[in-house]
Amino acid sequence: YFKGAAGVSVLPEIENRGSGNENTMEFDPGFSFTGGLGIDLDNGFRGEAEIQYTLNSLSQAKGTGNGRTLGATTFTAGDLSTLAFMGNVAYDFQNVGQFTPYVSAGAGLAGVFINEVKADGLIIADSSEWVFAMQFGGGVSMPIDDITTLEAGYRYFETQDPEFGDQRGVPFSTQLSSHNFMVGARLNF
Repeated sequence: YFKGAAGVSVLPEIENRGSGNENTMEFDPGFSFTGGLGIDLDNGFRGEAEIQYTLNSLSQAKGTGNGRTLGATTFTAGDLSTLAFMGNVAYDFQNVGQFTPYVSAGAGLAGVFINEVKADGLIIADSSEWVFAMQFGGGVSMPIDDITTLEAGYRYFETQDPEFGDQRGVPFSTQLSSHNFMVGARLNF
């Protein structure tokens, strides 16, 4: 089957740590898109290869950035995005009426991109790194016909701590996780 989904991505406050970059950042709710190819193993299990993209805009930063004190500011710009290539395993439970509950888990590689993040006119970083990623979640699906199955679900996504460089070239690390609420469809072929 082919699959695709879209939804809302929510990032908890992230903490950055490094010389002159001890700060916390808050992001607005953003969006998430996924697409992939899967196989139903006819025993309740499904295997999937998936691409996922998320984007969240910076709403507030406080602490230090590029060696300067930021304070709690809402004069921010830039965003944080991820592009992940994941291998997933899903398990479909027995139907509950028209709905089929499922759980899923996956692992893969994610590119994490801090895109021209600024606070009070100060560019903090424009950097990226590829790191290990994992996710797990669940939801419900509902077949519409022999080809189309609708899905609604939740995913928790987390990466290994990426390391970025600020505008001075000084490295700092961050902790990244997100909550994703998705709706989509599977198309059997």
